[in-house]
Amino acid sequence: GVGKSAVLDAVHRAWARNLGARCLAVGFAAAAVSSSSSSSSSTWGRGVSWIHQMRCAVLSALHDEYLRCPAIAAGMTCSGLVSAFRKRGANRLAAGLPSRLGISVEELEPLPEGQAKEALITELRSLADLWCGRRRQQAGSSVGRDGKILLILDECDHIARQPDFQDTLVSILRQCNDYQVLLSIRQCPRPWSGQFKVLQCELQGLQSLCAARLFLRRIHRPIRWEEIQPGLPPGHGAKAVVEMTSQNEHQVLTLVAHHEVVASAMGNPKDLIALADRVTPSLANLSDLASFVTFQPLTTASTNQL
Repeated sequence: GVGKSAVLDAVHRAWARNLGARCLAVGFAAAAVSSSSSSSSSTWGRGVSWIHQMRCAVLSALHDEYLRCPAIAAGMTCSGLVSAFRKRGANRLAAGLPSRLGISVEELEPLPEGQAKEALITELRSLADLWCGRRRQQAGSSVGRDGKILLILDECDHIARQPDFQDTLVSILRQCNDYQVLLSIRQCPRPWSGQFKVLQCELQGLQSLCAARLFLRRIHRPIRWEEIQPGLPPGHGAKAVVEMTSQNEHQVLTLVAHHEVVASAMGNPKDLIALADRVTPSLANLSDLASFVTFQPLTTASTNQL
């Protein structure tokens, strides 16, 4: 078993270094989102839509690429953005701010849903033109894996089943031939079946003892023997704090791993850490964590147009 972050990092490194291609990662904040698919409710955090977040990531990458090779940018499809980048750089220079700072969600003006989708497609195409153009300039005609770009969308469980999100991914894959998409989601949405080639890879969790060790490392208070051995009589040190030694390490890890709350995380490192973060002095017993358990298997799905 291995954590999702490590898997995504390995994919990123393999894609960029071994295959000579590029990656663009967009992380969506984990926040409560309405299940409605309307654009007005497809927001998270401070009312920022997921497509607004995607555009910020793409424009930040475009801006960085423009700073690297302004001459290439001026002659490509993104030339309309060059003047805006120049103006932004001048304004930030006048204000004493770093010009390389990424485009923030507050800085980008929101657009209506239809216009935002069209803008995103245009910006993705421009980014592909810039990346491939710069690579051709550096390495002749070779652009690695046919100039492909991997669009990594992380933490998108709360939007993956929304029709507008799925329609946008369909448009990206159909209109932006240089892109493939990797989704980090709990369960792969079924409505895409038949439209794309979807490779689903379910990540295996940590082994039980490793999961228990991670959990113990991240808790914020000592645990008592009675918490991991509920039937232990009071006279047998039930209230005593668990001190793990080389002699009892296997016993302690086994008891923690078999605890219903820890076992419910199924070895998912992120979920184990989230549980451990709640083990504070205010938590009376580990069993009280049961109300926070809502875990499902983690899946990475890579989609590509057939």
